[in-house]
Amino acid sequence: MPDGPPRRGSEAPRRPGTAGIKVFGDIEDKPDETFKAGGATMRVQNAYEYRQSAGSYIAAAKWPNVKTLLDAAKTTGSTWFINFTSASHSPPTLGGYPLDIAWGNWGMNALLCRYLVTNPPFKGRLGTILMDGPEEPGGNAMVCHLLIAMNEQL
Repeated sequence: MPDGPPRRGSEAPRRPGTAGIKVFGDIEDKPDETFKAGGATMRVQNAYEYRQSAGSYIAAAKWPNVKTLLDAAKTTGSTWFINFTSASHSPPTLGGYPLDIAWGNWGMNALLCRYLVTNPPFKGRLGTILMDGPEEPGGNAMVCHLLIAMNEQL
């Protein structure tokens, strides 16, 4: 095995039979899970199956899980936070598809937008935020601009 980090364009050495860090195998549909992977502490919010009947109700049910990790990420420096804002009705029905939950005045993207605007400015991080439809037409696409602007403050 070569000494030092791999050169650009070369493949990092791996143990036989592995292909990266296995992260999400055992944490499906959980609102808050902390574990070690590849030597890093990770905290993941991946609750995604909901029984509410419409996108705005599902977003309202999921938002406290998302907010909990956003708040924790601002104050915890050594943990990698991964926050999925996506969700769906189970089984999928009209009004319960991922974009129904992401978009609209009370969708996940609007809730995230409000969080970023109404919380006092802070220098820090929010972790990795995985979203459905962040480019939403009609206004809530601002969430992307807010997140990028926060990165520029660091």
